[in-house]
Amino acid sequence: HHHHHHHPSFFSNLLSRLFKQLLTMLAFYNRFEINDFSVEALIYKFIKKSYFGGINNILIPRIKKGYVYDVNSLYPYVMKTFPMPLGKPRWIYKNFNDLKEYFGFIECEIYIPKDIKVSPLSIKHKNALIQPNGYVCGVFFIEEIINSITKYNCKIIKIYKICHFEKKDIIFKDYINDMYTNRLISINKTDNYIYKLLMNSLY
Repeated sequence: HHHHHHHPSFFSNLLSRLFKQLLTMLAFYNRFEINDFSVEALIYKFIKKSYFGGINNILIPRIKKGYVYDVNSLYPYVMKTFPMPLGKPRWIYKNFNDLKEYFGFIECEIYIPKDIKVSPLSIKHKNALIQPNGYVCGVFFIEEIINSITKYNCKIIKIYKICHFEKKDIIFKDYINDMYTNRLISINKTDNYIYKLLMNSLY
């Protein structure tokens, strides 16, 4: 192994760049009032039930020759493109309207038809993430439920409660665009990685 001796100015440059990025982030948060995100523990716990990692499904176990596709910055893309639920939510326990009138999270029982190969909804079951068919109870992002009703013919059996937020602007757009551009024009792996982290740290 050859030892690379980095010039001390390399590190101070890196540090000052990082520091500037941090300040940028702080300025960004202040501009959009971080208080908008102060969600009480109760709300946080409720929403957290609907949040888990992704699922990988291998439907064709062997491909002799094929392509692998990776979506570039998927989470940041969604954050820059779609409105976010902001502010203090309103809890609704009865007299529910059409789901399209709500933006937020729902606790419900839903029926997923047996003939669907890959269920559109996932739930945590005994610490594993599963995509079941049949009758399912859980907390979901409302858009997911609308999607499973319209595209997969699922049926809502019972709604327990809805946590409805104001649908706010696309607040992360400028930040993501800046970071993504910086990432594209970055001249080395370290910079590239730092911008990727700064983007992904948002969520």
